[in-house]
Amino acid sequence: QEPLRILYVSGRPNWEFKFLNRALQEDTQVQLVGLIRVAKREPKFDFRGRVGETSNPLFRGFGNQAPEEVQRYDQPVLIRLNTRDEVELRSGFPRTPEDLYGYHAVIVDDLEAEFFSPDQAQLLQKFVSERGGGFLMLGGMECFQEGKYARTPIGDMLPVYLDRDETAAEAPGELHLQLAREGWLQAWARLRDNENDERTRLDAMQTFGVINRVRGLKPGASVIATVRDEKGVEQPALATQRFGRGRTAGLMLGDIWRWGMRDAASHVDMDKAWRQMIRWLVADVPHRVQATIEPLPADANNAVLLQVRVRDEKFQPVDDAAVVV
Repeated sequence: QEPLRILYVSGRPNWEFKFLNRALQEDTQVQLVGLIRVAKREPKFDFRGRVGETSNPLFRGFGNQAPEEVQRYDQPVLIRLNTRDEVELRSGFPRTPEDLYGYHAVIVDDLEAEFFSPDQAQLLQKFVSERGGGFLMLGGMECFQEGKYARTPIGDMLPVYLDRDETAAEAPGELHLQLAREGWLQAWARLRDNENDERTRLDAMQTFGVINRVRGLKPGASVIATVRDEKGVEQPALATQRFGRGRTAGLMLGDIWRWGMRDAASHVDMDKAWRQMIRWLVADVPHRVQATIEPLPADANNAVLLQVRVRDEKFQPVDDAAVVV
């Protein structure tokens, strides 16, 4: 079918995008689109420009200075990677359902909550709950509690509570990753085909050093993986939950890239883990046109009920669609 498109939004260039992008290049059915901020918003001072001037005074007199074509110097600098054309994401993170609902999942990393306007944060929540998209937050420097996502529409989607005790901010030391009970039951969370090999892989796995501590899981959420510190204390490392018609996940580890730096075999495992996680994220995302086949009960001729659901660009039901089967 059509490629599954994933929007990756990051507050700074990092190694996670580098390895994630490389891993997904081996999957022809998945396309990763990057929107990465390379410079934060610069404070605006009135004395820099003339009265009523919104563009950067350094470019005064060069080319067209129309307000709609000149970037304000108090706006962040964003770069776009793997876009479909030169128009996609030109104005930054999508602001309308038509622009955002074309993706199947959104990944946020190294980005604070203030990056999103209130309307954009609410739109991202509707993207998951109404459109049925997937949402994944990685454990970057300004994510989860550090990014002030608590009590925001985006934080409400996450499977973990973001408020935590500030006294527990000491360095965690070496963190050993282990699959939780639910993780052993999920095929996408495992990398080996039998339990003994999987346990051997986990025991010899690279340790990590960055974790976003959370208070606990929300009702209905599942822990897929945990980490154990040097004191033997376990903390959730990967958690998932259903949210409306979609699904969300939180990967609290902030240095997954260390996994692939150990040796070539570890790099292969890391790439496979990324591909399986992303495939799970977009597995059940609905399309605009979907057909379902249900057998009719107690029918001697094995008749089936064929239903076709058609939705517009805002994923609202279309009542007057002409469907040809």
